[in-house]
Amino acid sequence: MTRITLLAIIYGFIITVALAAGSKEDLKVSLSWGHESRRSTPYYIKLLVEGAGIQDIETHDIEPNDNVTGNVLTTHAGGSDIDSVDFTLRYTPRQIKTIGNLHSIWLDLIAHSDAETVRRLKQDPAYRPDSRKLTVQMDKTGIKGFSVTVDQMLKNKAFWIPSLGIYLTVGDSPISFTDHLKKLEAYKGKSILEQLRREPEATYEQYTERWEDMGNPAYENPHMVTPGHIVGITWDSALHKFGIDRKGMQEFWKEQKLENGLPVITTTIEQDGLCYEVEQFAYPLNGPPKERRGDIAMVLLQKVRITNLQDHTRNVSVNMHHRREFASTEPSKIIWRSKDNAFVFEESVSHKIFYAVEGSGLKQDPEQPDDKKKTRWKNFETVLTFDLTKNANQEFVVKLPSPMLLPQDRDKLINLNFVKSREATLKFWADYVSLGAQFQVPEKVVNDLYRANLWHALRLPRRHGGKDEGVKIDLPYSNFAYDQHGTPWPVNQAVYVDYMIYGLRGYNDIAKDELLTMYRNNQQPDGCISGYANWGVYTPSMVYVVAKNYLLSGDRDMLSRIRD
Repeated sequence: MTRITLLAIIYGFIITVALAAGSKEDLKVSLSWGHESRRSTPYYIKLLVEGAGIQDIETHDIEPNDNVTGNVLTTHAGGSDIDSVDFTLRYTPRQIKTIGNLHSIWLDLIAHSDAETVRRLKQDPAYRPDSRKLTVQMDKTGIKGFSVTVDQMLKNKAFWIPSLGIYLTVGDSPISFTDHLKKLEAYKGKSILEQLRREPEATYEQYTERWEDMGNPAYENPHMVTPGHIVGITWDSALHKFGIDRKGMQEFWKEQKLENGLPVITTTIEQDGLCYEVEQFAYPLNGPPKERRGDIAMVLLQKVRITNLQDHTRNVSVNMHHRREFASTEPSKIIWRSKDNAFVFEESVSHKIFYAVEGSGLKQDPEQPDDKKKTRWKNFETVLTFDLTKNANQEFVVKLPSPMLLPQDRDKLINLNFVKSREATLKFWADYVSLGAQFQVPEKVVNDLYRANLWHALRLPRRHGGKDEGVKIDLPYSNFAYDQHGTPWPVNQAVYVDYMIYGLRGYNDIAKDELLTMYRNNQQPDGCISGYANWGVYTPSMVYVVAKNYLLSGDRDMLSRIRD
């Protein structure tokens, strides 16, 4: 008997739930338009729903020359004329569940925002997804308009959209537009834009109080893509690039800085009573080319200054590790030769040059180990030794070419003057910055950032030649992560670089060059733009950037070439 009764109760429960799930509820909705418009304006209103139904449509204040056909209203409103429509939205009740995989960025934003911002974020349909929604389409193409979910309407009751001149309210006793504006008075002046207009300019000190020092090697982004936090330097769109890694140096770290925002990088660390100051920059082996070229040999020039911080003389050994990829069958090893005050390190078979070290008073350890195994990657170690008295310092210069140099280029590398190359590098990039729009604020670090983001962008491309028509250009997302070939991320490059840096700062020819490359590489037969993830935003973003480029440059050739 007990078993039968329990079964009956369970069946009854199931039936009750099923009936509840199939029940419908009604929500009265009022929509009006023409608010705050000074003159009569044509409006196209089409009511669409998903996961719900519309019934009992009733219009108000519609003029004889306006047209109402089912759920489509074509009217004129504005000035003193406000048009409106009432209808009933029939929907199935449901319990809304908040999103379960909220990104860490949003978790952090919610955790550090004020109560009102948290309330708004947690009522957003992205946080409370609901497939039941009302869409107000405001043009025949379906581009203009807005959508609200049933969950939003049940919680908020009233929506005023100033940019569209539309007011939506729900319930049996809807809030009038006038009363809603009075309610909004409490928020007047509290929008982010209004606060920015009212408050004094933000300072760099305020920024550093709120954000971690992402340039410090102790900082590690939890979602960092390997190989990690690397500073990349090279020449304008050169194929050969250098990465300066800072991993594992946090214990000895003192600082790292740019020369007035330009790509001459100085890093200072201290270890075991010694201060190491390393100044690095990239320079073309044959000097700056006369045109934009990427197929040029590059050299990473590095001046190392080591200072003895202790109060006694000491012998210093500096170990330099070099790792290089070879064919697995190649029996290579490293050899070295000296000329004047320079050591040149070469591959034993072809005599291609790995790198050179120059400096007076240096001694090369002749017993250096090398990796003689037949493996693709070979490791070499160079040991330099010298004596340092109290507070004395020793300097030497390391010249690392890319690619490896042929024997006939040995003297070019040896004769490459660090000081003159440094001056030429700073002049090249300073002249580049001066060609574009200028930006100055009281904080030097912000001005440096403005200068730096130009060469950051220009060092990214891989140009396989000069200015020839249709020259191959790779536009990778990063020089040290992801694929280095083709143009896999068109939206990132087009919007953030070609428009926001090159376009707005006046480097229109560079923007044009890269946009044409992306269209050439990524445009499909149907005209759409493809990419690594094939995001839907690729094509409209490219159209947007091309339009912006034209408005900024007036270059009709750009438009005609993309059209053709």
